[in-house]
Amino acid sequence: MKRKLAWLISRVFEPVWEVPLLVWLTVDYSVQAGSRARILEYLFLLDVVLPGIFLFSLMKTDRVSDWDFTNRKEREKAYFFIVGCHFIGVLMAYFLGFDLLWKMLSVLWLITFIFMLINLYWKISVHAGVNALLMIFLNSLFGWKMFAWMSMILILVLWARVKTRKHTVTQVMVGAALSMAIAELGFRFMGII
Repeated sequence: MKRKLAWLISRVFEPVWEVPLLVWLTVDYSVQAGSRARILEYLFLLDVVLPGIFLFSLMKTDRVSDWDFTNRKEREKAYFFIVGCHFIGVLMAYFLGFDLLWKMLSVLWLITFIFMLINLYWKISVHAGVNALLMIFLNSLFGWKMFAWMSMILILVLWARVKTRKHTVTQVMVGAALSMAIAELGFRFMGII
């Protein structure tokens, strides 16, 4: 029963759902209303659609063993592709003159890039990283005063990843802590918060 609950928590608080939410929140926070739709289309293509197609193609062609990319080595292609797509989005925002957007996207890209580098040598939890980032994002940028509730959700996600044996306690703790630290420091360094 606990294992089924852990699996369900992992699927509900899945990066595949939360990354589009982060992209939308980033655009909503940083771009004036009249320009949001067009830039959101491009960023969804670069950060959601193309990586989604790539991940599903890896699954369809049996180049990964499962949806969670449990095998660390199987994550490398996905990380390289996602980091490349996201970097194009950062450059696009910069060259189109969306100052706040490219700064915010740069912080998100940096987190992804660092996770990619770590993954070359050691498995780190993307679930933990994305959920921790979402918690910092909503509390720091949108002034949500739900840190306690979101902390409880993060703890549930960390528990779920360990319970389903997709990660160790160290992998989820480092994933969450690293993502939170980079987001907080990055947003402060860029003058966003």
